[in-house]
Amino acid sequence: MDIVTLACGLLVIAFALDVILSWSWQSAYFRYGLPLFWQTRHVVTSKQLVDCVPFLEKRLRHDISPVIEFQAIGQNEYAFREKVFSSGGLRYLHIMHGYLHLEPDTQQLTVIGHAKWFVVTALLLVVAGLVVELANGAGNPGQSPLPGSAIVLLPIGMGLLVCYGIQAWRYSNVGKDVRGLLSFDV
Repeated sequence: MDIVTLACGLLVIAFALDVILSWSWQSAYFRYGLPLFWQTRHVVTSKQLVDCVPFLEKRLRHDISPVIEFQAIGQNEYAFREKVFSSGGLRYLHIMHGYLHLEPDTQQLTVIGHAKWFVVTALLLVVAGLVVELANGAGNPGQSPLPGSAIVLLPIGMGLLVCYGIQAWRYSNVGKDVRGLLSFDV
């Protein structure tokens, strides 16, 4: 088996795991992972998350972005994800899945975006490939210090940063909207 076949196999496995764990709303998948987005907000409320999530879902469905779905995974804990096939006009690669938690004792609302396993796997493979390419070209005096694959991968990296920016903005709005709904009578 060659290295490209192995890399493609790892990507397929990571993608399949993301799909299965996300669609089945596995609580550990949403609670734990590599956090790419983390926001904590102070809220003064006697309400529970269950009181505001239906209003939040309605509010977020009128956006041009993909629909955000919520699922309770514990008391005052919700998993959320952007629906892949929704009618929103804005399309981008979803690199995170979300976790929303309200801690009534400390009155802290936490929104976390964990990296999808597919994205982490792809980035690790890209970094490993670049390291190998740089190591192989290090002894060649005529070799460019920036390998050709790095030039090709630069736009992909920029695209991932744009996707992250969109999702971080949306996840921040989830926290802001939940805080607003918890603070007011709905």
